[in-house]
Amino acid sequence: MIMRLRLFFPLFTFRLSTLPWAVALAVFATIFAFMSLSASAASRSWSTSGSGEKIVLTDCRDCGDDIGMMVVCRGAERPALVTVHWAAVANGQEGATLPMVLNIDGQNFNRQAVTRYFGQIGYTPEFELDRNDALIAALQSGRSLKISFGGQTTELALQGSHDAFESFKTHCGWNPTTPPGNDAKWFVQTYSSANSSQPKTFLTFGIPETDAIAFSARCESGQRGPELMADLLIDSGDIAPSQPIDLNLQGPNLKATYAGKVFKDSSEYAGIRLVIGIDDPLWQVFSKTGELVLQAKNLAPVTIPLQGAERPVQDFLKTCRAYFAAADTAATPEQDNVYLYDCEDGSKLRARYDNSRSYSVAHVSHAGQTEVALIQVVSGSGVKYSNGDLTLHTKAGDALLIDGETVHRCHSE
Repeated sequence: MIMRLRLFFPLFTFRLSTLPWAVALAVFATIFAFMSLSASAASRSWSTSGSGEKIVLTDCRDCGDDIGMMVVCRGAERPALVTVHWAAVANGQEGATLPMVLNIDGQNFNRQAVTRYFGQIGYTPEFELDRNDALIAALQSGRSLKISFGGQTTELALQGSHDAFESFKTHCGWNPTTPPGNDAKWFVQTYSSANSSQPKTFLTFGIPETDAIAFSARCESGQRGPELMADLLIDSGDIAPSQPIDLNLQGPNLKATYAGKVFKDSSEYAGIRLVIGIDDPLWQVFSKTGELVLQAKNLAPVTIPLQGAERPVQDFLKTCRAYFAAADTAATPEQDNVYLYDCEDGSKLRARYDNSRSYSVAHVSHAGQTEVALIQVVSGSGVKYSNGDLTLHTKAGDALLIDGETVHRCHSE
């Protein structure tokens, strides 16, 4: 038996000429499968799971093992790893490098993909995706992605990709964050707590009278300097409190790394805590224009504007110096300690340690040169003194004198 049908679709008319029943049924089955696949693809939406370095971006939400494409964060400073499961080929070789073409709304992006064996899925292509890759913007703004690999073409919808990629970039540390909004500003506050009659002074960047704070430094009456406590309120991910972490700071005429610790005073007040000397070069940055970028490994960077910071910072440091001076007056003077060191290059190092104030100062003379004063700064091991240009690091009877890129290794006599 034969039949004659006309099937109408919204975008085209499809005519079946005189065909045997078996062939007609096969055509119906193909059309139905195509429609089901299209409906399934249309219902897929890109999403993320996890947080911090463990953030994962996929082309679908709650799709189990049926993931078409997956982007895995490997840290803020490293490219992400992209795996295209739907582009897997049956035959291949583990670790082979093959060309891949990603077509987004007619625009081609050529990549070299490495094949990985995924059991029954086959040999799946992987490639690295840099944070500045133009492919990301295309994926976010496009409607359809066609991937040509290993002689076959796979198509993925890009529904929801824009917001999903934004979430991925933020959690992975690819998007600098500028908290906490247009109402934020630099300001200084002094008050006494119910548990202490000693006033405390705070330097803050945030929104006054709210918990929206990005940066806070403080000193207290009666405190012995030169150290100031500074908190950067940042999402520290899965890092446990009290864990050491290095924080990179970059701003006008400043590029330095500070040793900090993760803290969590409460669910709303947590981040990275630093101890910074009152004469640290960092404070000079706040008299400049521009911004200060703070970045810890595998965490999202934070960008803080310097506009309006100069006067509050000056007032804060002036108050802290007054606190330290009062503490110095009350402190019992200590005698200087003089140490002589023999350096491995044959030179001599003389260090006179002054502990009469609230902070220790090392007066250093190397190879007969003029004496230079260095103040004590935070050190992970031993004792460290610095003025920003010259650094003395002592431990037991050994001393390292660091002058730029020149390091003098010395030992006490």
